Amino acid sequence: MAITAAVIVPHPPLIVPEVGRGQERGIADTVDSYHKAARFIAEQQPETLIVISPHAPAYSDYIHMASGHSIQGSLKAFGGTGEISSRLDEELIAAVEQSCRADGFPAGTEGETFAPMDHGTFVPLYYVNQYFTGYRLVICSLSGLSREKMYRFGVYVQEAAAALGRKIAVIASGDLSHKLKESGPYRFAPEGPKLDSVLTGVMKSGEVRAFMEVDAKLSRLGAECGLGSFIIMAGMLHKSIVTPEFLSYEGPFGVGYAVCLFRLQ
Repeated sequence: MAITAAVIVPHPPLIVPEVGRGQERGIADTVDSYHKAARFIAEQQPETLIVISPHAPAYSDYIHMASGHSIQGSLKAFGGTGEISSRLDEELIAAVEQSCRADGFPAGTEGETFAPMDHGTFVPLYYVNQYFTGYRLVICSLSGLSREKMYRFGVYVQEAAAALGRKIAVIASGDLSHKLKESGPYRFAPEGPKLDSVLTGVMKSGEVRAFMEVDAKLSRLGAECGLGSFIIMAGMLHKSIVTPEFLSYEGPFGVGYAVCLFRLQ
């Protein structure tokens, strides 16, 4: 056993009904797709769930993994009241860190120790937990390291998972462009829709290593927050045969939300 499935999902807090208070109906396709993605993960019955989040504690020169026995979180900062508590997969985290340290690779559990679960992790787990809770958790951050190094980190995780015989599902949490509308958080830029077309095209192709090749200037001007997650996920799927199922794309609030499933062989 090793990594058997992966999904790309967005993480707008308003997609949680107690935060959205009706606004989530404006992205009904995304909500429906989120439930499908959660059921897909539940069908895998993973021993461990790996979430790659752009909002986990991050460093310019180091890829951080949450440490400790468990982690808790809520959406109180966004007006929510519910909480999630998950047990961390300490054995897998230690195995990844040991491999990275042996190679002098800058990744592990150094840095922030007691940070709560971020919303990029909480939102996917809110949906997954409606269908399946029998997993241990690993949370990976992004970093300012090169794309090649982020991909390489994903390979370290894949190798550690295989060595331990874990059955694992991966969640790459990330929104696409934030520049789809004048009324959006960063107003409109023509690069926004263009970027989202490129990113969703890679998802639909299943050639996930192509996330490495997305134009850096387009990514910057399109103001995405998910590409790093997708690249680390691609490393975790290194040399796997990937069959994609693209479920939905929406951007009515000025931010692109895509949901895609990846079945692995």
